[in-house]
Amino acid sequence: MKLSFIFLATVILCSLQQAFGQFPQQSYVAFVIDNTASMRNEIATVKTWLTNCVNGLYPDCATPPSGGWILSPFNDPDFVPTVGPTTDLTQITSAIGALSATGGGDCPELAMQGILDAIPSVNPAPFNSGCKIFFFTDASAKDSSLINQVKTQVIQKDCTFIPILTGCCGGLCQDPCLTLPPSYCNSNVVNIATTTSAAKAGAGETLFYNLAYVTGGKILIAPKKILPRRLLTFLEKEVKIVSCPTDKIAGPRPNGFDKEKCKSTKSCWDGEKKKCFCQGADKCPVIPLPNCTGKAGYSFYPDPINCSKYYLCGFGKRYNLNCRAGTVFNTEFLRCDSPSNVSPPCGTL
Repeated sequence: MKLSFIFLATVILCSLQQAFGQFPQQSYVAFVIDNTASMRNEIATVKTWLTNCVNGLYPDCATPPSGGWILSPFNDPDFVPTVGPTTDLTQITSAIGALSATGGGDCPELAMQGILDAIPSVNPAPFNSGCKIFFFTDASAKDSSLINQVKTQVIQKDCTFIPILTGCCGGLCQDPCLTLPPSYCNSNVVNIATTTSAAKAGAGETLFYNLAYVTGGKILIAPKKILPRRLLTFLEKEVKIVSCPTDKIAGPRPNGFDKEKCKSTKSCWDGEKKKCFCQGADKCPVIPLPNCTGKAGYSFYPDPINCSKYYLCGFGKRYNLNCRAGTVFNTEFLRCDSPSNVSPPCGTL
């Protein structure tokens, strides 16, 4: 019944989109944090990390989420109100600063409710341009019965779930790669803790692993007794907090402008992919065309945007040329060619 309602709501929204034009897409970043007493050391470090991000001190946080920041602490049995979504830096930094570790005393915790509390105000897909949920805990989920509801909501909102664990109930965390595909593990699991490769009966952490897997998120596991500075370095190195609003390259292909040029043109630098992206489909910086003035002889230049265009500088003049249909400009041989003979991103060689 719930899935049918979600499908019907999506159909209605899509009809409205066609009738009234494109809804503005917004991006969101949520932090879901276990703030029970056992998380005291982790919370101190996470507060530094989050404050640095929100204040734009990290390159990948230079472009804040347009829909807003969300902070959803969870405790047991105390209820902790969610903050956001908000684009008010004062509000979110104040909420982060007020985080403190208290209560708890047992394991597991009310993790699923913490996730659910974070996403009611997030626009559903396809009307958001990015949603990330960063999840911190050292325990399993007491309310595991809510997992299907959580999974439905997270997928409907097109959110990526990134669990960051510093412990699990019942001793060592189970190795995520015990149950997840090797191809996923090789690129999405970062484990600097000691984990068990033996299956644990009722291992609640597998719920977090599976939610990350189905949403394409990273899984990060650090030891419980990790030093605060090392944990901060671990987070700064492994986690990219804010997504760029588009996948359109800003600057020359294939990676766009370098980091400094990307920032100076007010584009979005992706520190994980090491690429520069446009802030919107109509917000790409203008790339200067080849300046042929004063150049002797002939020389060819690829168009920085369109693979089927190129330029000829001939004795001080620039000529704009097009390849015939179905071909692209080959920068190695300086001619139009079949895509099969050209390296990516313009070809498939």
